[in-house]
Order: sequence, then C-alpha cells, then structure tokens
Amino acid sequence: MLFLVTAKVSLPVGFRFYPPDPAVAAWKKADDALKKQGVKKSERPPKPEPKAAYPSKRDLLLELLREFQGDHPGF
Repeated sequence: MLFLVTAKVSLPVGFRFYPPDPAVAAWKKADDALKKQGVKKSERPPKPEPKAAYPSKRDLLLELLREFQGDHPGF
C-alpha cells in the first residue's frame, strides 16, 4: 500500500496485492526443514528462479511509485 503523508492527514493512494510464488514458498518450507535437520547449504536444493507472474514486493512498490508519479507529476 502506498500512503501520502502530510502534517494533517495520511491517505492511501495506491495498493497492490502480493501473491507469493508457490514454488518459492514450497522451497522455503523444505529448506527450513532441512536447516533444522542440520543439512549443509551446499547439500540443499537451490532456490528456484523467480517467475514474472509473481513479482517481488520490491517490484510491486516500484510499479506503485511509477504509477503515482505518472498520475500526479506535481508531487
């Protein structure tokens, strides 16, 4: 969520939903379990590559900022 904050009021000006990548979520769960078992990092599976269908939180934030800047060039 993107907020416009002033001295008198704070207003939400945009939002995006963050859908986590199911493959990365499953990898994270398995990786955490392997860590608890003491498996070395070199022996654990690598993190899957991110998919364009599941943008990162950072990418969503940058998209919000670009959209706000385009809609309100005076800010």
